[in-house]
Amino acid sequence: MAHFTHQGLTIHFEDVGEGVPVLLVHGFASNAKLNWEVTGWVPFLLENGCRVITLDLRGHGKSDKPHDPALYTSAAMKSDILALLDHLEVSVVHGVGYSMGAMLLLDLLPEEEGRFMTLTLGGVGDVLFEGGRGDAEDIAAGLEAEDPSSVSHETALSFRLFADSQKADRLALAACMRGRRYQADPYVLAAFAKPVLVAAGERDTIIGNPARLAEAFPKGAFLSIPRRDHLRAVSEQVFKQGFLDFIKMNDAA
Repeated sequence: MAHFTHQGLTIHFEDVGEGVPVLLVHGFASNAKLNWEVTGWVPFLLENGCRVITLDLRGHGKSDKPHDPALYTSAAMKSDILALLDHLEVSVVHGVGYSMGAMLLLDLLPEEEGRFMTLTLGGVGDVLFEGGRGDAEDIAAGLEAEDPSSVSHETALSFRLFADSQKADRLALAACMRGRRYQADPYVLAAFAKPVLVAAGERDTIIGNPARLAEAFPKGAFLSIPRRDHLRAVSEQVFKQGFLDFIKMNDAA
């Protein structure tokens, strides 16, 4: 991966292929490789004539991992995305985010809405109207626990085991969980005139109603990913193909 420095932190990224630029922003406790390469998104988009831009958000993957929650505000994390686009001199993209990545893309509205031809928001729903995760402290505590067997909160345990499987920096992830907050503003979403695709697994129980989130956008559409929960939906071909059909339809419009 290549890298650049922003706000004193090293941020790693990949920029591959030629064609229409697609920015992929990964979810919490994941990274660009796991979220987008291993799941087949990068090769799929390259095969279909896209330029693919990914990054490891601060606290994740190969990027720097501070342990101070103050360095993980939404403002700080979304600034990494803008800094990458500026570094690459890319003015406009199709933005794709999964879970936390989707929240960060939404948080760029309305100030940076001109950066996007379309937005695709995976693994999010109308819980965002209520301020996002109400169990952030439980998840952070689960990440900090010395022994995962002591973590009784089901969602916290799933994130902890996932982080352990990736040998992630658990203290950085806990700081990230405590530092960032996002709450969707219906007025901001209603003012975003570009096409938006909301995609979620039909068995995703932690995000609320994704179709209701899609309805908040003037040009919103919803894609249900059959038989998949939050952690497994991103790899499904129906999601990849649905995104490709979505941008092709809107390029032709």
